[in-house]
Amino acid sequence: MMSLRRPTREQIARLIAAERDAPFTYPEVGASLGRLPSHGYAVDEYGLVLGRGHPCFVRATAALERFANYPSAWARIQSDGDGSPREGLVFVAQIDHYGFHSLNGCRVIAVIRDDATLQRYGFAFGTLPSHEERGEESFVVSFDPASDEVRYDVRAFSRPRGALARLAAPIARALQRRFQHDTCEAMREAAAS
Repeated sequence: MMSLRRPTREQIARLIAAERDAPFTYPEVGASLGRLPSHGYAVDEYGLVLGRGHPCFVRATAALERFANYPSAWARIQSDGDGSPREGLVFVAQIDHYGFHSLNGCRVIAVIRDDATLQRYGFAFGTLPSHEERGEESFVVSFDPASDEVRYDVRAFSRPRGALARLAAPIARALQRRFQHDTCEAMREAAAS
């Protein structure tokens, strides 16, 4: 949903309520956690080493738990819950770009948590009907005790949903590349502070 005016919290809350029981907009639900589909989708896999040590992992996990992987300069998250990812949580990513504001409905499909070893945490979400794209994305931080490295990895697949989105596909891909850079920087900053 695109707009020239910044949406109000009430408009976003109404969108969340309307999308609560909406179906996903693509059939490959859960694929970002396994084999990514390639036919008809743009596929992105990227990540970086955030630092070293378990305290770095704890900071990175805390960042994902509050959606701080979204670049605060141009993206805001509003959800129907306490703000932490949980399976079934509906949230809206409000993206401000090129003078427009878009509201993109999403639902968390899984929380990735290795409770036994405390070495992995993340979540995956899928798109809902208000989203400009259709597809899925997963964000995972991991701690390797052997190397002491903490990583942030993202896996995504997407394609434009409507006619306007298809016409603006090159712009959407440019925004996705910008997000790739900015999410990595946001996580690097969160893991270091």
